[in-house]
Amino acid sequence: MLLWHEYQECYLYYSFYETEVDARVKKMWEMHFEQECMHLAMACDLLQKYEGTEWQQIIPAGEFPELLDFHPTKDYVRQVLAEQVTLTAQDEEFVDIDDVPSDFRFFTWNDTVNGRVQDVPSHEAVRQLIERDGEDYRSEDAESPIPELRSRKKDDTKLARVQGYGKRAHEVERQAKEEREAVLV
Repeated sequence: MLLWHEYQECYLYYSFYETEVDARVKKMWEMHFEQECMHLAMACDLLQKYEGTEWQQIIPAGEFPELLDFHPTKDYVRQVLAEQVTLTAQDEEFVDIDDVPSDFRFFTWNDTVNGRVQDVPSHEAVRQLIERDGEDYRSEDAESPIPELRSRKKDDTKLARVQGYGKRAHEVERQAKEEREAVLV
C-alpha cells in the first residue's frame, strides 16, 4: 500500500508540474515531485527489506499512465457563484434564501453558531485588513460575478444570510442560468 501511495503522489505532482503555466508555481510542483520521488525510493527499499518484494512485481511497467490535465477553473467557479450564491439547503433540496420561511432553521443555526456576524473571525480579519490597508486581501484578475461582493473596501455580511438582500445577485443568477441553458440548447 505504501508503494502505491507514494507512486500516486509522484504521479499527481508530476501531472501538476507538467501542466503548470506559472514558472514560480512550476518550481514548487517540481520540488514536491522530487520529494515524493525520494519517498517512493524509500518505499521501494522498505518493500524489499520487509517483504522481499521488488517494486517491479507491484508496478510492472514502472511508467505513469497518461498525465492528468490540470487547468484553470476560475470561469467555472464564477459561473457556479453567479448561479448559486443565494442558495441554502432545505432538506435534500437547494432553495433560494428568499424562498424559505423567516423562521427557517438556517437562520436559527446561523445565529446560534455565529452570533454577531461581525464577530466571526474571518469577518474580523477582513475588517482589520480593510482598516489597515484600505481594502481586503483579494487578488483579482476580473471583478466578482456577484455585484454585492465587488467592493474590496467593505465586507458584505448580508448576502445569502439576510432575506430580501441580494436582489442584484438574484438578477445575476437568473442571467447566468439563462446563458448556460442557451449554450446547452
